[in-house]
Amino acid sequence: MCVSFENAIKELKKGLPIIIFDKENENEGDLCIPSELIDIETLNFMLNECKGVICQTLTLDIINKLEIPIFKKSGNNITGQTNFVYPVDHVLSETGISSNDRMMIIKELISDNPDKNNLVIPGHQNLLKISKNGLETRQGHTESSSYFVKKAGFKESAVICEIIDNKGVPMRYDSII
Repeated sequence: MCVSFENAIKELKKGLPIIIFDKENENEGDLCIPSELIDIETLNFMLNECKGVICQTLTLDIINKLEIPIFKKSGNNITGQTNFVYPVDHVLSETGISSNDRMMIIKELISDNPDKNNLVIPGHQNLLKISKNGLETRQGHTESSSYFVKKAGFKESAVICEIIDNKGVPMRYDSII
């Protein structure tokens, strides 16, 4: 069921994830939750049920403050405009890939005083840079999810994950609904 912008904001404020969907672009849905609200249960749901790449969106200010390198792009396709940043781990991570380790680094990155000395680069948690001017510049899931969580009163950082079917194919609008 499609919900209005206002209802999506209400769901986020209740601590519930929403699905960001763009029929005009990649025609796939991403589960979205504010980085501030991510928990082990939601991360496990993303891993086991959504099955896509779990990413955290970040502003350029945070990326620069923590001195996280941004990938230089080469080539272009429909997904070539995604602003990938080097993935990171927390220095206290065991392997970097577990839900506990992911949550540790996600929370570090949005803390009020993140410490670059707590980062290991490269790592396992995928990061996406929010485009300058957000949705005015780029109409992607990175910018949409960040806009939604900010409008819901959270920090401008979302954790998102594509929704993939059991054959490894991104689910399209009709399948998700």
